[in-house]
Amino acid sequence: MVDDDPFWSVVRQRHADVTLVLLPEEPPPPDGVAAERADPDDVRRALDAVREVWAAVVQPLVVAQGVPDSPRERWREGPGGRAPVLQKSLVGIGQAAGEDVLRGLVAGLARRGWRLGPGARRGMSTLRATDGALVLDAVAGPGATVLTLAGASWR
Repeated sequence: MVDDDPFWSVVRQRHADVTLVLLPEEPPPPDGVAAERADPDDVRRALDAVREVWAAVVQPLVVAQGVPDSPRERWREGPGGRAPVLQKSLVGIGQAAGEDVLRGLVAGLARRGWRLGPGARRGMSTLRATDGALVLDAVAGPGATVLTLAGASWR
């Protein structure tokens, strides 16, 4: 799990002598308390929406950089509920190629009517885009370009 994470993988590389222990964000419910059950249709719709945008807009740009493998899928817990997240780190493509990926994302998402927020942070190009339900965050750095697409939250 740590090897695929853009932050923790670097920490592990630089500090191989340190043992990393990642704890869950929230403790499990106490014994005797039933966890809320999600509607399977809500779950399917949320995940399908994220996968569709990834396949149509993001994946072709990732494959063009020579990274054909699938993104990491996970669920993020937040105050609004759970949200499906797809994430891919393009390691070693360089900042210029990463910026090309971000420009491709801008073009593809603009055609879909998304609100775009390109910017920069600490010398790295960034992009935050949304269609009102889905949110894409991208950072093009010298070591890796990280693409994160999150779906709508549901309870």
